[in-house]
Amino acid sequence: MIADVPRRAPSSPLAAQIRVISALFMRELLTRFGRSRIGYIWLIGEPLMLALMISALHWASGSHLPNDLPTFLFYGMGYVPFLMFRSIASRGAAAVTSNISLLFHRSITLLDLMIARNIMETLVCMTLVALFVLGGC
Repeated sequence: MIADVPRRAPSSPLAAQIRVISALFMRELLTRFGRSRIGYIWLIGEPLMLALMISALHWASGSHLPNDLPTFLFYGMGYVPFLMFRSIASRGAAAVTSNISLLFHRSITLLDLMIARNIMETLVCMTLVALFVLGGC
């Protein structure tokens, strides 16, 4: 009877590590943004609101950036690296405390938690940069 149970073929340690990090990455996405789409809307909405408000202030005051740089794109792209630093520093530090129960699994290490969280934050900020560049041009 035991022979009928499907078993995973033995794989390399690197493949196992990639599976662990990808599972942690998916868990981090669900934890940060939830199952609804509101978290993803807020991800785009926060820098968008800041750039729009600063652009409106510049427009209302009649001032312009040197060389006629687009105000919205300038401030939006300036805020995204700050957002990336802030999120990696604050959420990265909390990666261990929020996932401490996962460390009871043999294949999950502290480094896996940090890698998964920082990959997620980096991809989120790269998505914001792409949206600002594509939407601002």
